[in-house]
Amino acid sequence: TANDRSDPFEPANRRIYGVSNFLDRQLFRPAAMTYRRVLPRPIRSGAHNFVSNLDEPSIAINDLLQGKLKRAGTSTMRFATNTTFGVAGLFDVAAKAGLLKHDNDFGITMGKWRLKSGPYLYIPLAGPSSVRDLTGIGVDFFLDPLGWVSFRGSDAIFASETVVGALDARVRADRALKDFKAISVDPYASMRSAYLQSREDKVQNGKINIDALPDFPDDT
Repeated sequence: TANDRSDPFEPANRRIYGVSNFLDRQLFRPAAMTYRRVLPRPIRSGAHNFVSNLDEPSIAINDLLQGKLKRAGTSTMRFATNTTFGVAGLFDVAAKAGLLKHDNDFGITMGKWRLKSGPYLYIPLAGPSSVRDLTGIGVDFFLDPLGWVSFRGSDAIFASETVVGALDARVRADRALKDFKAISVDPYASMRSAYLQSREDKVQNGKINIDALPDFPDDT
């Protein structure tokens, strides 16, 4: 019942989930597996570090918006260190210096501001989301540092970042997605539950919000 209330568009979401799974099996996963086979691990690791480094300014801004000054400083130092000494972010030298990466985004920021997540959404190929998180993705998109500058070939680099980031994410998620589907009677409902709980956990910093839990019957 709690899931139904969070997913008023369930019939449409399930159809999109089915189409996305079909496209993933036929197109996206084969492309990701080809990417993994063709490129050696060091090159894929460098591509991952490059894309991950471009997230740091957005993470730092969201840290500031949430009043987390120390974490914002860490993200800023990571970006500066990896961009300069890590060859434009190809090497994560900041982590070796003790500056560990953490995630943050504007969807979490809006959650911190007590904005509700809104209806659950399943975005084609992108996966689970919500009205709040989809809005956050749009804001974070404009915080990408590649969008701040314009130079010859910048559009090609931006497109490459998007494609490589998507392929890298699919490769890294492959085993987890296989296991998830193998143990779930209803993969759609299980993914929805896992996503909503994970996002709420990030908003609450791992603290359980008792008021947000559904009411359960007293009988066995």
